[in-house]
Amino acid sequence: MLRNQILNEARPNVTKLVILLTDGKANRNPDATIIEANRTKAQKVEVFAVGITNDVRKFRLVIFTQ
Repeated sequence: MLRNQILNEARPNVTKLVILLTDGKANRNPDATIIEANRTKAQKVEVFAVGITNDVRKFRLVIFTQ
């Protein structure tokens, strides 16, 4: 998972950051997407989500980032 790569390869004592470009729609399992987003945030990774279509599911962007 991306989360593991970020945490394993990042320098210590620096802010971990993800910029997520998305249409806000889950391609696979929506519940798994939310679980991974929560795990990422729990490990102190800051997430910024950018919607890239006119049909963005805004509530998903909020889930990813808060």
